Order: sequence, then structure tokens, then C-alpha cells
Amino acid sequence: MEEIRTLTREEMPACEALLDFAFQRAEFDGEPLVAAEPEHVWGCFIGGELASTVIVLPHEAFVHGAVHRLGLVAGVATWPEYRKGGNIARLLARALRAMNDAGTTLSYLVPFSYAFYRKYGWELTHEFRQYVLPAEHVPAWSGSGRVRRLKTPDVGLLNALYERYAAAFNGMLKRSGDHWRRTVLRRKPGQIVVYENGAGEAAGYMIYEDNRNEFRVHEFVHLDRDAEMGLWEHIRRHEGMYARVLWTAPADDPFPYLLENPKRLEIRLQPHLMARIVNVGAFLRGFRFLPAKEGRTLTVAVSDPHAAWNEGTYRIDIDENGIADVRGPFGRSAEDGVACDIQTLTALLMGARDAWFLQASGRLAGGAEQIARWSGALPRRTNYYLDFGR
Repeated sequence: MEEIRTLTREEMPACEALLDFAFQRAEFDGEPLVAAEPEHVWGCFIGGELASTVIVLPHEAFVHGAVHRLGLVAGVATWPEYRKGGNIARLLARALRAMNDAGTTLSYLVPFSYAFYRKYGWELTHEFRQYVLPAEHVPAWSGSGRVRRLKTPDVGLLNALYERYAAAFNGMLKRSGDHWRRTVLRRKPGQIVVYENGAGEAAGYMIYEDNRNEFRVHEFVHLDRDAEMGLWEHIRRHEGMYARVLWTAPADDPFPYLLENPKRLEIRLQPHLMARIVNVGAFLRGFRFLPAKEGRTLTVAVSDPHAAWNEGTYRIDIDENGIADVRGPFGRSAEDGVACDIQTLTALLMGARDAWFLQASGRLAGGAEQIARWSGALPRRTNYYLDFGR
């Protein structure tokens, strides 16, 4: 007999045991892999035994400057004896309904398989650069101010800097104090320094570890070029203590252009986050389109076999402030608009791919006039996500 439901607190040790096994938890030194409450953990029970789990953590995320309610999917695991039974598919379907019922409009996950999650409506939306720079090529940059080491984390200060930085990108989490303490600072150990410019104003921070051979930067947040140079000056002052610097950056990061000799810089473009619109109508109503002086109307027909509430055609009237009046879903029709599946719509609205590319690749159906109308209505902002797991 199968049962799908959230866990009780008494059942959390069974969840921990499954996650220990599935994610080889020894590397986490006994820390909880996911800081979850029982009501956020969905389990598939077979014969009274926990066979599979899917965790949905409630968060918020910045998308084109607006804040959207987010369900972060994690802890997807099944004991080997229960695999190939469709447990995860049923859990994902139930989690989607729960997210929709809770008013969540967007979902993220970091996949073990992009192909697997595409079947259920998630799509690749985020990539990032991984950099490795030999110590002898660290740039000789200097800022106008100074670096101050934090003896204890000042979450209020760090979050104020993080939010100003995060709002400039697509997809970054809006962090709560609890998320900082339970997740960020636990999974990104090391030193924390804040850069203060010549006027004494905090303009960036860095969380890093120096283990003799590698200077590993967990978070490199800078609000301007002066802060960036000042933080690099701090890295350079560790000269002789490491052989190379490792860090991540947005996919379009200009660091190689700024470096005097980028030849020795190793760059790897890494596919990362997948996203899924949970409720199309609600997401569109909270979306910030480009302002339309004389108004603009868009139409899209959406297919979503795993979320029936999204199926149909939407009419979107955009005003001079970029705010959308959304009607629908009506009976699905591609006439007078574009048509696509939920994965494609997610990639389009999240800014992962533009309308012309999606049309050329056969993902977005519509005539040139409609494609141009959509292309002209969508803002452009770099996608980035800084909450990597350890």
C-alpha cells in the first residue's frame, strides 16, 4: 500500500537516514543536508516504510527586480529497492500541487539529470563560470578604501550588501536571517571580510578559505569596481600562502577582459540551476515587463501536462509601467500569439533564452510579428544564483 504525505517530526530520522545514504553525507560532517521542517518534506511510504522523499523549501527570489515566491526543491532521494517505481514522479506532482495551493509561483532545483526534470516541466535557466587563476597572475589592483575582517558574522550588514548585489541579477534568493545562519554560513565556512570605500561606506564582502594550496572564494560580492579591486587587493596580500585562486562568477562576467594577461586563467562554463513556473497566471501578474508607452498586448498558449491549472491561452495587457493585466487561461489556441510548453515559457520569462532563439530552435511557435512583440516586451538581466551547496 502506497501513501504520499508530509512527514511528522518523529519520521525525520528516517528521512535523514535516506539522505545520508543517497548523498553520501559523510562529507557534511554530520550536519543536516537540508535545513527543513517536517511539513516541507514529502514522503512516499510503501507498506508503512519511507521509500522516497522530495523536500520543498519556501523561499523568495529576485526576477527582473521583482520578488517572487519560490519553492526550492531538494532532497530528492529513493532507496535502491524502491527505484523505477515512479515514486519521484508522483512526489513531484504532489509537491507542485502543494506549491500552487500555497501561492508559490516559481520553483528551482539543482538536478542530478537535466533530462529527467525536463519531463516534469523544469528547464535549465542558470549557468555560471568557474575560474582558476594561478597565484602569480593575481591582478595588482587596489581600492580607495580598506578591508575589515569580521570576527563574528554581521548578518544584517552582509545581507544589506547581498540584497543590493542580488537584485541586479535574475534568480538570486532573497535571504532571510535564518537562511544566512542555518545554510549560508554553515556551508561556506572561513574568513569574512567587508570592503569599505574611501568614504567609509561598506561596498562589498568576501567569504573565503585559504588552505595553503588553494584560496577558495565562496562569495565575492561587490557593488562597484572600486570594491572589486579592493577585495582583489586583499587576496593579493595573502601572497605566498596559496598556489591558485578559485571562485565562481556570472556566465557573462567580464573578468578576463579586465585581466592584463588572461592566458593562464582557466574558465569553465557550468550548467547549473533549473527553474519551473508553478502558476503561469500568478507569475505573469507579478512579472515586470518593459514599459509600453501606448500599451502592448501579448498572447501565449501554454501546455503543461503536469499542472492542469496552467493549461490554456493567456492575454497579457502591459501598461506604461510594465505592469501586466493578465486574463486566462482560456481554451488553448495559438492564433494571434505564440505557443509553447511550460519549460519554454520558463526559459523565456526567466531570460535564459530569447524569443528569436526559441522560435529558431522549434520551441516557440509564432509568426515574426508576434516573436518581435514578445522580444520587445521582455527585460534583459544576467541570470545568476549564488546559493551553491557545499
